[in-house]
Parts: sequence; structure tokens; C-alpha cells
Amino acid sequence: MLSAEIYKRVKDGKKPYFRPSLAEQVDEESYSEDLLSMIRRCWAEDAAERPDFHALKAIIKRINK
Repeated sequence: MLSAEIYKRVKDGKKPYFRPSLAEQVDEESYSEDLLSMIRRCWAEDAAERPDFHALKAIIKRINK
């Protein structure tokens, strides 16, 4: 996201300011729900909700089966 896009989001009152919407980035019908869920968790505003690398490794292993 470019700084101009962030500025516009803040100015227009759109939230979240810095996390992209998944719908803006990908065609959700083209990906598995597990992958989309992982991406949403990685983009969570609250850092405590984001998976660590150990959790990501486990999720990726499960997706690739």
C-alpha cells in the first residue's frame, strides 16, 4: 500500500487504515478457505491474533496435504 493510499484511507475515515482488505487483493473463490484464513490471521490488526512462524509452518503443512 502506498503512502498516498494510507493518507487517503485515514482522511476518508476508512478502517482499518493499514491492513488491506482481502477482497481488494485476491479473488477469494480461487483459493482454499484454509489459505484465506491464514492470510486474514496474518493481517490481523491485533498482533496477538497473528500466527507466529511455528504456527504458520503447521498451517502451511496442513494446506499442502
